[in-house]
Amino acid sequence: SQLERIDSLQRERAREHWNLMQELREQRYALMQLQRKPVTDPDAVANAHERLSATERELLRMQAEMHNSVRDVLNEEQRERLDSMHGFGQQQ
Repeated sequence: SQLERIDSLQRERAREHWNLMQELREQRYALMQLQRKPVTDPDAVANAHERLSATERELLRMQAEMHNSVRDVLNEEQRERLDSMHGFGQQQ
């Protein structure tokens, strides 16, 4: 069924998503610690921010892939309903 296929997709990606979220939390903490030092190393702060940004990009990529995978399971009417809930296709 559709629900089983969607549930399977979500379970497949859950561990990777969780690991990236944990990594993101650790990177935010590390960046905060760098910024709290009396004398901050600009290169260290920049490098930490780059790592954090890369992890955020990966999470966004995963979310987009998941969205597309779920859409692939739905029929046309369901995709239209999903799109309208997310505001896709509306004039702005």
